[in-house]
Amino acid sequence: MTGSIPPSQAAEQSGFSLDTLRYYERIGLLDDIGRAPSGRRRFREPTMTERLTLLIEHDGRVRRRIAALQAERAHLQEKIGWYRSRLQADDAR
Repeated sequence: MTGSIPPSQAAEQSGFSLDTLRYYERIGLLDDIGRAPSGRRRFREPTMTERLTLLIEHDGRVRRRIAALQAERAHLQEKIGWYRSRLQADDAR
C-alpha cells in the first residue's frame, strides 16, 4: 500500500490515540484501512481536512447520543416524580 503509515505514526500525526483510531475504524468513521502482510493496520497519510471531517462527524454522533440520554433522563425524572407524589399522597392518608 503506497503512502501508508504504521498505526503509531498515524496516531502521532493525527493527534489521536491508537485506541481512538481503532474506535473510529470500528464505528465506520475511518474506512479503507489497509493491512500489512503481518495483519497490522496500515493507515493512509492523514490530512487536516480529513481529520476535521472525522471530528465533525464524531461530534454529531456524540451530540445525538447526549440528546437521547437527556430525553431518557427526563422520562425517568417524570416517573420518579409520579412515584414520589403517590407515596406522599399515601403518607398523607
